[in-house]
Parts: sequence; structure tokens; C-alpha cells
Amino acid sequence: MARDLHSTRGEFVARRPRAQRRRMFVVILVSLALAAAIGGAVYLVWFSNVFTVTGISVEGARLTDSDEVLRTLANKLDTRPLLPRLFKRENILYWPHSLEMHGEELNEPAIDSVTLHTDLARKIVSIVVHEREFAGVWCADRCVGFDPQGIAYFDTPDLEGSLLLNIQDASTTAPALGTRVLPGAQFDHMMRTVDAVRRAGIAITRVTVRDADLREWAIYPVRGGPLLLSFDFVPNELDKVLKNIVEHADWNALQYVDLRVENRVYYK
Repeated sequence: MARDLHSTRGEFVARRPRAQRRRMFVVILVSLALAAAIGGAVYLVWFSNVFTVTGISVEGARLTDSDEVLRTLANKLDTRPLLPRLFKRENILYWPHSLEMHGEELNEPAIDSVTLHTDLARKIVSIVVHEREFAGVWCADRCVGFDPQGIAYFDTPDLEGSLLLNIQDASTTAPALGTRVLPGAQFDHMMRTVDAVRRAGIAITRVTVRDADLREWAIYPVRGGPLLLSFDFVPNELDKVLKNIVEHADWNALQYVDLRVENRVYYK
């Protein structure tokens, strides 16, 4: 029995180096395969043309330069976490699958937003620029175009016309691009009042800010005297009030219509 135990232990000890060599061989093979896979992936991603962008399109830019939009957008993408920044801009993996950024983020006053979509299969990046919608011209020491939210976004000549909203403001300097022409509530009151006047069928030649400190402004129709208004409120049912005045008075002969007191109308 002693000889049998001694023989068995000897055989086990003899087999152990062979098992260790087999495990080592497997580990080496797996390591080589893994290294080859990583090396192949690195070559495909960073050194081959497999992931090279085949095209980048920028659409919708009229007031802004397309190349400048692309550079600014890429510079913003460079501030992302490390992994996306490991790729060059020429690599399709650098570009996010989809993205939306506002003009404020890009420091571009004329841009409302930018949307980006990446077609990974075709290796194409599509960028669409959504510029601000034109609402009118605001003139002080210079003239700027503004959008429906009252944001000044481009410099313009002094434009006039009954279909164009032209606002003359002699009380201050023109706002910087990317800022509001008026505080939010005042601008909202102005636009709602202008809409009501137009609904009444009255064509407007210009709008003036008479006194910013007194919060007074005026609308000058193509015919008749000015409508004197306050920034503090929108006259109640203004379109109906103006239609009633047109029906019962000689509109063309009016010197003014004073609406600066809430729920009161004075005209001469």
C-alpha cells in the first residue's frame, strides 16, 4: 500500500509541470490574439481610411459663414470628455450621432440653434443651421434686425415700409448683438399691441420710443395721427376699439389717439 501511494504521488508531481506549461501556452496564445485584435482595431480606427469622414455639409447659413459655424462647433466638441477627443475631426467617430446646440452656446447672435446628425454607415456629417427669424428693425445710433423674441442679431440699414416693422429709439444706444432690444415684458406688450393694430386693418409706417424713462412709445399709421401708448400694458380689445374709432370718426383727420391710461381712450 505504501508503494502504491508513493507511485501515485510521483505521477501527480510529474504531470504538474506539463499542466502548467499547457496553461502558460494558452495564456500566451490568448494574449497574442488579444494584442493582435487591439492592434488591428487601433490601425482600423486611427490609421486606415475605414472611418474617415467622406463628407460634411452645412445648410441654412445665410447671415453666418458656414466654415466658421463648422469650426466653432468642432471647437465646442473638443471640450467633451476624453474618449471622443481621442479621435481626429476627420474620423467619423469624432462626431456625435445627433446633437442640438443653441446659438448662445456657439456665440453666434444670428443663430437660433444648430442640429447635427451623423450617418455612420455613409460616414457623412450633416449640420443644419437654424437662423433667427426676422421680425423688424430697431434703430438708435445704428440699426439692428431683431427676431420675434426681441433679440438683436444683425446690423442693417434703416429700412422702412408698411409691411416692415421699423422702430426708432432716440432715447438710448442700439443694443449689442445677441441681447434684447427691450426688457421681456415691455417687448411683449409692444408686439401684442402692434399685432392688434394690424388686426384692426391699420397699416403702420413706423414705431417710436418716445421716452424710455416714462415708458412711453407711439405707433405712426400710414394715415392719421399717432397712437400714444404705454409699455406697462396692452390696451384691452384694442383692435375692436380702433375699428370703432374708424367707423365713427374721420380717421385721416385725427391728430392722435391717446391710449396711455389703462381702459381709457382719448382722441382728437
